[in-house]
Amino acid sequence: MENRKHTQSRGFHVVRTSIFSLTVFISLAWLSFLCVEKFELEDSSDPNQKGLVWVLIAANLVTVLLMPILLLCEFREYLDAARMALLLVLHIGPSAFFVAWRPDFACPVSPTKHKLCQDVNLAIMIGNWVVPALVVFYSGFLAAMCYTAHYEPTTEVEAPKSHEKHLSELPMQVPATTDRRTSGGVMSLASAKRMLTRSQQTTPPLPNQPQPSYPFLPRPSPIDPPARAHVPPFDQTHIGDSAEPFDPYLPYLRPPPPKRPPQLTISIPPRPSQGRRTSIPMRPPSQLPSPATPKSSSRSTSRVMSMQQPALPPINESDDSSPRSSGRLSKPSPYMYAS
Repeated sequence: MENRKHTQSRGFHVVRTSIFSLTVFISLAWLSFLCVEKFELEDSSDPNQKGLVWVLIAANLVTVLLMPILLLCEFREYLDAARMALLLVLHIGPSAFFVAWRPDFACPVSPTKHKLCQDVNLAIMIGNWVVPALVVFYSGFLAAMCYTAHYEPTTEVEAPKSHEKHLSELPMQVPATTDRRTSGGVMSLASAKRMLTRSQQTTPPLPNQPQPSYPFLPRPSPIDPPARAHVPPFDQTHIGDSAEPFDPYLPYLRPPPPKRPPQLTISIPPRPSQGRRTSIPMRPPSQLPSPATPKSSSRSTSRVMSMQQPALPPINESDDSSPRSSGRLSKPSPYMYAS
């Protein structure tokens, strides 16, 4: 960007626009003159002169169309130089041939037309070099601007750098210097670079540590013990009916479930009916037939056993101590089944 500061300046663009506008105007006027000469002296002109005039008309027409395009398009140094070289070839070639063949051009024999033919040929020979002269002038101006941008003297830029090497690294010790400005009021490039360099804080380079020849293992950093939570010393956490001290290092320890007192289950049997027994089993359990005894001898055996048992006394129903009236759940005596 610094190399293109001259070609991007306002003065350069003003000069470029002025040269292109003047070239367009002169080319348009010269194109009109050649067309009139071609129309008036077509019959009395030399055949070689007619061909060169047509080439000159084409070169001026290209110049009239190309110059406005150069003004409208984006400016680039190399593209502008290539277009100027094309215009120089279009104008200098026919002009050089016209100068070389001018003595051989034949003019009419009549004195009036002969004088007019010589004057027209002289005007064409001189006028052909006006547009190439403007193109050469602009090409030299463009080359000078590009050369100045690429080979700019660096004395003003290098002086602040050598001076800043001896300054302290602290920004408060940098002496305040007045900024030099140009006549137009714009800050110069050296002053802008100096201010930019001062604004950047330079950091000292880190010392180079020698590398040991043996393999170096990094020392692990000490691990600090975890900080104990602030808990009162006698604080206890009550869980159910038990009290246990709170330990902050066991956050996931679950307390044991609370001990529940044993539950006493009392089952009350159903109360027997107070009414009199209406039926008495025919046989006591002791007289039931045994599976080892055959059926034929079971009846005789029961008769013998009933004869051997003594008679029981009569049961007093008014006695309260009888098992039926007392409400005790005791097994009835086998004597009750004998009656």
